[in-house]
Amino acid sequence: MAKTNHFVKILVIIAMGNAFSACGNFMTLQTAKVSQGWHLRAGAGVLSDQTRKGKSQGSDVAGFVSPSFGLGRSIGLELGIPLGWYLEDSFRKRRQPRLFPAYFDYEDGRHFFILPYFKLASSQEKKDVVAGLIDPSSLTVIYSHDFNHWTPYVSVKKMFLSGNPALDDVPRKISRYQEDGQSIWVLAFGGEWKTKFQPALEIGILRNRHQELILSTIDVVVYDPNTGTYRTQEEITLLPGGDKKVLYDFFLGVKVTF
Repeated sequence: MAKTNHFVKILVIIAMGNAFSACGNFMTLQTAKVSQGWHLRAGAGVLSDQTRKGKSQGSDVAGFVSPSFGLGRSIGLELGIPLGWYLEDSFRKRRQPRLFPAYFDYEDGRHFFILPYFKLASSQEKKDVVAGLIDPSSLTVIYSHDFNHWTPYVSVKKMFLSGNPALDDVPRKISRYQEDGQSIWVLAFGGEWKTKFQPALEIGILRNRHQELILSTIDVVVYDPNTGTYRTQEEITLLPGGDKKVLYDFFLGVKVTF
């Protein structure tokens, strides 16, 4: 019964992540090894500018803190709950768009996220370690090699978040992860130093493949309460079927551990 209760709690935490996270954490910022016991990570990163619909977008900025617990020597297990803020267009405040404000305002591009993760790693007693990490927005594979003073690593991440802004009923949060027909992969290289606070530095590239949307006009029949009659009016809408596009965006991330 106790094991079942713990399992239910984990499911609830992951469900919270799905409910509150309409963006993804593009950074890895950890090696394949599992940190034993309780620890707290704090990190931040900047994802480079990209052009959408002919307009240059500001760089995305994300910051988080993550209480985590790890255990195991032959096999490493870790559970963490990163909480943070995602800022699209950096710290710039954007004006209300004239067309589709529900879709293109993105609540000013600022979004709180909860991304609980589960990490499973190979033997912690070897220098070469491989780990898999899953959270509501992505699946990540990490390889690291343990040297005397630092641990370099490489990670490959598949992000799950995508959506159709022309057809979804709910307003989008972060446009980068909500394009039509989208596929996102992330490749990152980093290193963690074995000093106080275990500082880490990471660089990477995010590959974003999606389909552009087309602005189109449709005739809509609406009721006019003033005259009690129906009339036809022209409305502008977004439809899928545009050109396929592939964007490559670079990022830099830093992290400390307490």
